[in-house]
Amino acid sequence: MPRSFLFTFLCAFFAGIAAGEIWRVSVQTLFIAIACAIVGLSWKYIHWPALIILGLCLGILRLGNQLQSRQYDVVTLVGTTVTVNGTIVQPSSVEDTRQVFTLTEVKQKSIAYQGKVLISTAVYPRLPTGVDVQVTCPITELTPQSKLRQWSHGIHARCTAYSVKTLGVYHHSWRATLGRWQDRLLMYVRQHFNEPQASLLNGILIGNTDGMPDRLQQSFQATGTTHIVALSGFNVTIIMAIVVGWLVKVVGRRWAWMPALMLLIAFVVMSGASSSVVRAAVMAIIVQLGLFIGRPVSIGRLLAYTALLMVWFNPLVLWHDVGFQLSFLATIGLVALAKPMAAKLLWVTEHFGIRESLATTLAAIVMTEPLLLWRFGRISLIAPLVNVLVLPLVPITMGIGAISIFGMFLPFISFLVVPVTDSVLRLIVWIIVYGASLPNSLIYLSPIVTIVSGTLFTIIAIILSRHHVQEHHTA
Repeated sequence: MPRSFLFTFLCAFFAGIAAGEIWRVSVQTLFIAIACAIVGLSWKYIHWPALIILGLCLGILRLGNQLQSRQYDVVTLVGTTVTVNGTIVQPSSVEDTRQVFTLTEVKQKSIAYQGKVLISTAVYPRLPTGVDVQVTCPITELTPQSKLRQWSHGIHARCTAYSVKTLGVYHHSWRATLGRWQDRLLMYVRQHFNEPQASLLNGILIGNTDGMPDRLQQSFQATGTTHIVALSGFNVTIIMAIVVGWLVKVVGRRWAWMPALMLLIAFVVMSGASSSVVRAAVMAIIVQLGLFIGRPVSIGRLLAYTALLMVWFNPLVLWHDVGFQLSFLATIGLVALAKPMAAKLLWVTEHFGIRESLATTLAAIVMTEPLLLWRFGRISLIAPLVNVLVLPLVPITMGIGAISIFGMFLPFISFLVVPVTDSVLRLIVWIIVYGASLPNSLIYLSPIVTIVSGTLFTIIAIILSRHHVQEHHTA
């Protein structure tokens, strides 16, 4: 497929998903329009409008199909107090003095229901992961503000439980097995590390920051480093780029992707293979395979196909999953802006990979900052410096942290590695807290300034990417 056709269809498909949230169009009308568009593709003078109409209609149709409630959907239970069975496949968390977990594979009277239920219950006793439970509660509808965002994660309803009974039956699905291993990992880390090092390590390894002090969470926000523990996919792309950059110097560009890929797969498994990490991992793997093949020109096309497949599978992630958006934008930044950014930083030393780390960080920031400004209306002035200092330590922490986890099986490893891991974690905490303590580290902007700043970042990204494309074609 020609690149112009691909990107035109992709933009039209995305626009159709956005339009589908505003307008409701009958299925018959959509099918007629799709049939006319397919016929129009064969006519030379109208094939571009036909392609746009086809993308728009398919986007609207796919979103409508995703939001359509099936006969046995947990949404049909809204407004009733029921007793349902299900499985806890992810460790629970504590939010506002309540224990919160997601119930999957929901069943009532032997009827399996589609969709997950977000359950809120008492903090104690903490419920184990990977077991079947029986919950009695009134099923309520999701709030309008969070409905589409929760649906993008498969959650269709919520409830405050009257009672939760553990059935004592361990589920044997792969998600439940991963959940049990996650629970063991969390408990092991909490037993061998004090706070905030324990929650920081759990956040880096599996994205679980349960127990992290509020002050440290605010410091992460002030320094723009929340992505290293948010498991949003942003850290996956950044870490992958830095690890590959280091490995290139050791084993060469041709083979650097192999150990990086193994590290990425280990990270996905340890994180519990959540949807956001899997999406980011797929994106990072495709980029690295494109570089390995030696066809950097086709990376944009590979990313387009990846985005199309991901959004087709779950169209709600396009506008309601910040993790997907950040990972997609960060990956584009690494592919399109890292090299031209490095060319502008010749005054920075190459020792210890400082220039490459700074270029990678700035490329990701330039691409993701407009989205962050739009959603949160704030900007961290200290973020580039703190990220350059912290990000090289994250892969090290992941490596030695993963090694220390083997202490669950070989206790002597804990004796050797845990003190080293704790020292690196303390260094990361100190850098982030000190950076957040500096004056004006985090600035909240007015709506007008937010729009102007976001536009400025977008213009910088366009100029750098166009310069990169011109240099590539000239070469």
